[in-house]
Amino acid sequence: MIKDSDITVAVCTYNGAQRITPCLVALNQQGVDFSVLVVDDGSTDATVATVHRSLEQLHLRCQILALPENVGIWRARQAAIDACQTDIIAFIDDDCRPTASWSKELLGAWQSAKESTHLIGGPTTAWMPHSRNARYNDVFNTILPLDRRFGEDIGFLTRVRLYVAPPRVESGTVVSYLAAANLSARVSSIKAVGGFPAIRGAGEDSYLCDAIRHTYGPESIWSFPLVLVEHDYGDKFSGTWRRSRFYGRGAAQRWIDKGGIPSVRPGPPFLLGLAILLGILTSPWMTLVALLVGPYLFWLPSTLNRARRTADMLSFPMLRFLDESLQVLGFASVLWRRFF
Repeated sequence: MIKDSDITVAVCTYNGAQRITPCLVALNQQGVDFSVLVVDDGSTDATVATVHRSLEQLHLRCQILALPENVGIWRARQAAIDACQTDIIAFIDDDCRPTASWSKELLGAWQSAKESTHLIGGPTTAWMPHSRNARYNDVFNTILPLDRRFGEDIGFLTRVRLYVAPPRVESGTVVSYLAAANLSARVSSIKAVGGFPAIRGAGEDSYLCDAIRHTYGPESIWSFPLVLVEHDYGDKFSGTWRRSRFYGRGAAQRWIDKGGIPSVRPGPPFLLGLAILLGILTSPWMTLVALLVGPYLFWLPSTLNRARRTADMLSFPMLRFLDESLQVLGFASVLWRRFF
């Protein structure tokens, strides 16, 4: 039986002095006494000093591992794996806050897990979505657990349907992907598949989930909706745009390494191609019309389903087009450097 002392919560951070304290406070308020490991990825600000000051006011069993230089999130996560002294490691990002029942739900999930279960996690939602950027990320959440069918050999049209209307995980179920912002694993399992890969951009969690699923079978990754973490997306869209480019770069490297269907967002290329075709067949003005109307045909249903403000309903489809376009550009930039 897995106990609370068998789980370490790893918080990987880089220049997180302005955001890590609320994360530590939320961990301190959990009802389960996990040990905590903070991995500082060569920060150039006062992150380590901030953690020390925070710990003076909290009651966490916390170890700080300061890497001498910034080596990237994949290496920071691997350093946490190498330093972990427990059977289970749970990752959470420095700009995230676990909900009050997160630790109890996570411990309960592991206590009831089968031997065939190697990864357990849950959804990550927006924390206090007051800003438009936070509300946008709450509607178009890119780090939710991914439907198990994406890990299977499914057709292109099925992938498009799941892309346009992604299902929500409502109960404990098998998934194909968990975001590392809310992911826990058997330490021995991660080590057995070679750990986190050295990649450029985001996507180290996708590699890990692929390796776990291929090594241990299709039912080795589970998501539970009450294992819930809240993400502070901030007020500015610049962070969202930067994250989108990172996702695109990680997806490109994953495709170069593994082949198959690339994990690139099909919306922008499809709409751009359709707009150009209409412009050629009719008039150049139709290109502009298609680019202005197309995003609403694609993403207005998802917006209406979750957005509550009129301004959000009017702006989110166009913002989604821009967001996914940046992912595609990130993807294309890696391919350009790799092949040209």
